[in-house]
Amino acid sequence: EEIFAGVPAVMADPHPRDPRMRAIGKTRSGRYVFLVFMPRTVHGRTLIRPISARYMHKKEIARYESSSPQEDAVPPE
Repeated sequence: EEIFAGVPAVMADPHPRDPRMRAIGKTRSGRYVFLVFMPRTVHGRTLIRPISARYMHKKEIARYESSSPQEDAVPPE
């Protein structure tokens, strides 16, 4: 949840059966998190169903910081 308080980079996950999304962002405590989730609409509200979450490795963080995630970010639907 915390990574969505900021501006995470969100992209489609190429999973063959389910419409999954990937999000990369930073928590309030400064830890970088990689999240795979499925957006769900329930009673007109979009909810996030987490599939997997983990802290990112140093190389992943460096790659994330070298790109411009704010330009690539897409809000989940």
